[in-house]
Amino acid sequence: MIKLVFKYKFAILALVALFAGIGVSQSTKNDNKSMNCGKCDYWQARVNPSIKLPKNADETDTKNSTVELSFDFDISEEDAAKLLEATECLLKLKGETSSSNLSSLFGLGHSSRLPSPTVEVAALYYISALYHKKWRHANGIILVDKDGERNKKESIETAFKSYKAWFEKVKKIGLQKAREEKLEPLADSGVEWY
Repeated sequence: MIKLVFKYKFAILALVALFAGIGVSQSTKNDNKSMNCGKCDYWQARVNPSIKLPKNADETDTKNSTVELSFDFDISEEDAAKLLEATECLLKLKGETSSSNLSSLFGLGHSSRLPSPTVEVAALYYISALYHKKWRHANGIILVDKDGERNKKESIETAFKSYKAWFEKVKKIGLQKAREEKLEPLADSGVEWY
């Protein structure tokens, strides 16, 4: 038996290497997927229930950052970069009209009267929450136009244009300066948060 194994050792080694290579390759793919779930998946999953993150995504993406842990913090350069990344990722949700995983209104008894906001509206709200460092920066996740209409398609379009223009300014002058100058994403748009 030993002579047979010794005689075919190269064939056995080749088979072992082949199977081990497949296993390593598959394992590496899975590890990369769980460690790096996609630059935007982490942020978009905050408002879009159809995006599922690997179990360890929260640990790897918030490591050394206070962005998700609290909205009441001093901005470090790393956090500012993460907030800009989050904004860029959340703006990509324009047109996503499925229901988000957030409630429309805050407070007891209100959220059941209105449907959940769409993913795109929740994304804009989340951007503002990160920017203002305050989750309840409005009474609800509802965009209201000058006529009092709620979450109209035109208002959402206007809001996205306004947020994109605001974001370009923030990228030019920096997050800290934008906050100091009190730049508002919906300024002069005719749309506001509820």
